[in-house]
Amino acid sequence: GLGLYQLSMTYHKVSKYVLLLLVITNGAAGLYLSQYHQSAPIAVMQFLYQDIYNTVHAPVSTYTYRDIDVDFILPCHATPFYSYLHLGDKHNHVEMRFLECAPHFDADGELTRADTPSWYLETNPYRYFTQHLTRTYAEHECPKYAVISSHHLQIAQVVIEQCGYVQRRKFSDNYFQNSYMVVLSNVQLS
Repeated sequence: GLGLYQLSMTYHKVSKYVLLLLVITNGAAGLYLSQYHQSAPIAVMQFLYQDIYNTVHAPVSTYTYRDIDVDFILPCHATPFYSYLHLGDKHNHVEMRFLECAPHFDADGELTRADTPSWYLETNPYRYFTQHLTRTYAEHECPKYAVISSHHLQIAQVVIEQCGYVQRRKFSDNYFQNSYMVVLSNVQLS
């Protein structure tokens, strides 16, 4: 703007250094924010795509896309979901589930996300994993893949053991908070 213009007219030599400093600092910040900071959601989906594709197409595999399912046990809409995972077709595709978080009106007529699965995970993760998920997976088959936050890894041990999951990969989501998205799987190739 006008400030840089006046600086360049008044202090010709200094303005080159200030401009160079601005380009370097903004370039570094832009590179970090666009390539690394909170890049885990897309990296997770790319990994799932490749891993599921390789699982279904392995020479000894008996899996079809319909046999593979993924639970995202993360806060609401934490990953790009099907926009990154195009595998199979209408009758033979990977089923994915995320925690429902649709806003609704409470008894007082206020719009809220309270009492949704995503809300329960955020407000009481211990109860969500130890009571809700263990019961759900006891009644229904565990999904072949689960994606969880590293913050919940200790709490999720009961589900990890119940489903026979192993950690396949973890992706850095926030360097400053030491936060990761962790991909778990119980896929067994014969």
